[in-house]
Amino acid sequence: MFFVGAGEEISWGQHLMHFNTPNYLNKVNVQNEFNIHNIEAFNTGNFDGSKKTGFRRLLEINFLFRLFCLFYGIIIPFLIIQAKKINDFIHYIKMPTPKLTVGIFFMINWILYKLVLMVLPRGYNIEYYSTSSEIFECVQAFIFLCISYEYYRFSLKNGEIFLADKLKSFSFKIFGYSK
Repeated sequence: MFFVGAGEEISWGQHLMHFNTPNYLNKVNVQNEFNIHNIEAFNTGNFDGSKKTGFRRLLEINFLFRLFCLFYGIIIPFLIIQAKKINDFIHYIKMPTPKLTVGIFFMINWILYKLVLMVLPRGYNIEYYSTSSEIFECVQAFIFLCISYEYYRFSLKNGEIFLADKLKSFSFKIFGYSK
């Protein structure tokens, strides 16, 4: 999931490798980039630059991401604490979930983002206000990084084997070294 998110954010290396957006994608992508989240159906704006309204906003990738953060970071951890059957199910499927105290930072970040948007002076171009959105996204990514680090520490403590360990073992076998 994080690999796809990172790939989308950098347009799958389009700007690094200097390749053009295919015509079929160029016709539906608001920013003419090689990614899915800027396709008009998922973008916050239409091709004419207007903001979406009504039910069309439910498909916006920003809305879907915030909804995911709300469920993953706050609602599921809260339900795990409150309902034993949900806790048992989450453990049964081995779904890593953050602690509720960590998940609350998603909400704090969102509230701070909205407060910043309220106090910014009006009358500047869109890039001025987009900066606060980029900072909001960066903080969200940092929260996910902290959650990932916590999973990593937990797995080390419990002696679970990671893919990196398996890859290291595999590379030793390929090159004829023994552990």
